[in-house]
Amino acid sequence: FVKDNEVMTVSKYARSGELALESTREELAEATEYTTWILASPAIGVVKSSVIDVGRIAGVGWAVVEANPAWASGLYACDSSRALDTIAWAFGVQG
Repeated sequence: FVKDNEVMTVSKYARSGELALESTREELAEATEYTTWILASPAIGVVKSSVIDVGRIAGVGWAVVEANPAWASGLYACDSSRALDTIAWAFGVQG
């Protein structure tokens, strides 16, 4: 979940196409680092309140899978409070 170009909360939801909510700290840290790097690029435009799905491609590295509005995304194993704050912010609700 991204709010105003800042990663607010992360979770894993799949591995090799299968539902897999468990993740390691290292996996979440790598996903956060990659997403933060993407958000820092002036060439990349994202919705100010969104969910960016990222994943590792074998032999290639990290890549963006898709991006969606925060309000249209599942919470999975995210910090639900931070995710809901991001969704509310999309609608102009400051928390």
